[in-house]
Amino acid sequence: MKKHMDKQENVEKPERMIITAASAAFGPSLLALLGSLRLNWPDHPPVRVYDIGLDAHTLSELKRHRVDVVPVPPFCSHWRKHFTWKIWCWNDAPALEILWMDAGVVVLQPLGEVFEAISQLGYFTVPTFHLLTENASVQACRGCGVDPSFRKGKLTLAGTVIGFKKEGLMDDLLKEALSIALVEENIASVEHTHRHDQMIISLLLYKRLGRVVMSDGIVYCGWMSPRQTPGQKVWVHRRALMDKDQSYLAARISSPGDPFMPGDPVADRPVRALWKKTFGPSERFIRRTIRGDRDKVEIYDGVRDVYESKKKFGRKKRIEKTSGEAGPVGGRKHLATGAEGRISEIGKYRFDGGAENSYPLSIGITTFQHRFEPYFVPLLNRIREYDQDVEIIVAVNGEHNVEFDEEYRSSILTFIAQQPNVFPILFPRFRGLSKLWNTIIIHSSHDYILMLNDDIMIENPGFFRELASTIAKSKGQSFVINRSWSHFVISRTEIDELGYFDERLLGIGEEDGDMIWRYLKAYGRPLKSFRLPWISNYADKTENDRPVNIHCRPGMKYSQFNRDFMFGEKYEKNSAGLKGMFDEPVSLKDAGKDQYPYEKFFRRRRDEL
Repeated sequence: MKKHMDKQENVEKPERMIITAASAAFGPSLLALLGSLRLNWPDHPPVRVYDIGLDAHTLSELKRHRVDVVPVPPFCSHWRKHFTWKIWCWNDAPALEILWMDAGVVVLQPLGEVFEAISQLGYFTVPTFHLLTENASVQACRGCGVDPSFRKGKLTLAGTVIGFKKEGLMDDLLKEALSIALVEENIASVEHTHRHDQMIISLLLYKRLGRVVMSDGIVYCGWMSPRQTPGQKVWVHRRALMDKDQSYLAARISSPGDPFMPGDPVADRPVRALWKKTFGPSERFIRRTIRGDRDKVEIYDGVRDVYESKKKFGRKKRIEKTSGEAGPVGGRKHLATGAEGRISEIGKYRFDGGAENSYPLSIGITTFQHRFEPYFVPLLNRIREYDQDVEIIVAVNGEHNVEFDEEYRSSILTFIAQQPNVFPILFPRFRGLSKLWNTIIIHSSHDYILMLNDDIMIENPGFFRELASTIAKSKGQSFVINRSWSHFVISRTEIDELGYFDERLLGIGEEDGDMIWRYLKAYGRPLKSFRLPWISNYADKTENDRPVNIHCRPGMKYSQFNRDFMFGEKYEKNSAGLKGMFDEPVSLKDAGKDQYPYEKFFRRRRDEL
């Protein structure tokens, strides 16, 4: 290895270079990548392909098209495992500025601005939308010289598309990454969620830079389809490219032609896509049971030597159908893209307020420290996986008579800052759930707010289509989902008429009963509940998550204060009153004062500004 590196250092480095690597299994994808570069980025920098086990046919094609191919030598005992070869390739590439692209991607548009970012910043990265606590092993932390707690609140950086300027700090960082990876336990996965080269380069970049600038992970690493978002520039298909498109691109490596957009494989096979979404987990469980490895979770180690058809591997779980036209809104720019901001759109239903069956929607999430990593992070990642632009307001609660934890504050702000269009509101001390909900409503930009507890999970992008349809069905009225106030939709028009959630409820609990009673009293009809699929509620698993230093009802997480206030001060028993969801009929004794009276004025007059 050292002899090879020394030889490279004696050669004058070209300014820029695209590098990739492939084994036999990714030979067809590699040829498609080269063809997409030719058609969709005609003046791209030179390409070097690293051979980690290519088949004879692919090598023959590369030779025919005069593509630069370099075999990766056995530089250590585990060189073909754990993606160790990838870090070696980064170091070996003989250019000042390099852009790595996995062989399982296609380029959709020119990427000149990526090299501009590399030139100015010294690197180019995008997030995976997963945290390092999930993706980085403890041994990787030790190898990189950081404590395992260093991972908290930091997003993993993708190794699929990444670039470096190989001088100074970045050159030293790449050399350090390789020296760390040469110790196998540093780069090996202990759990199936660990991410080999990604965890090492992520830890080192955070360690050396502190704050890492990331570009748009959907524009530059969109994985659902080649049309996942307007302005998308790279599609990470991972061998899901349709045969006809793969053949077409492979035939254009040296031939000029018009820009080419590959087809959406899921749209092309909607029945199979629906089957996999519905029965995929059960199907995989049955197959593992038959093979006798039901409890085994395979750790993919980085090299596949045998090409297998797409019928087995090609339809990735994360590829979901996207359709319809989308346009710019708000003029928001993506770093290093020039692409306009995207509207929130899933299927035929839109949340931009500009089309039939469209409703301007915000999402509100309430959360606190104990649920950060097990619940809040996966929920926000999932929403962003399914919808990249819907506005999200996060109310982060403190604890009662306890200082706000600085590490938690730093972690949640860092995590949220790397998610587009998410706005946190922090409460240094514990405030009641009514206060949190009202704050989200006031700060939301749109007329409908989907309010979510943090201990839920959205299981399918189809949930948002169902939600839009349900808002239409409700004729703009507020409603709860699946008879639970863990997830409900509030209409700003109705909340202005009804009044906000009662902030005299200083703790948690009774907000739902109070609003249901007031709704029935004001409109003469009960608040509706609609059944929606693909949303899971884990309230039974969090029932013991009691707030700190607050007197709760026996065996519950709900505040005793709220219960006493509701039936000792606000309401009184009255057989002629309304029951709502209370145990017996009541009448209102103390309605309290009007809260936020000028919100309606603001909404009515804001356009006069």
